[in-house]
Amino acid sequence: MTKKTLLFTPGPLTTSTKTKKSMLNDWGSWDDDFNDITKDIRNRLVKIIKGNKNYTCIPLQGSGSFGIEAMIINFVKKKVKAQTGVKLELEIVLVE
Repeated sequence: MTKKTLLFTPGPLTTSTKTKKSMLNDWGSWDDDFNDITKDIRNRLVKIIKGNKNYTCIPLQGSGSFGIEAMIINFVKKKVKAQTGVKLELEIVLVE
């Protein structure tokens, strides 16, 4: 059996001009437009994974490392011990 290797990086490492321009608008978390956009993004992401009404998407605010840590917490077996230091080795288990 071939072991599938997954690479989780906090990229992209560059930001496009289009993204930079879109960041010029201030959006508040209680703004109706912001909430509509967020709801649309959440629904579209669930659709991408072919999820149904039993699935939801919860956006996380933080750095790329924060997102990676959140992913690892959800995909690593509870009893797996991580070797920390210069190199971090974890067994990634995909949940189906």
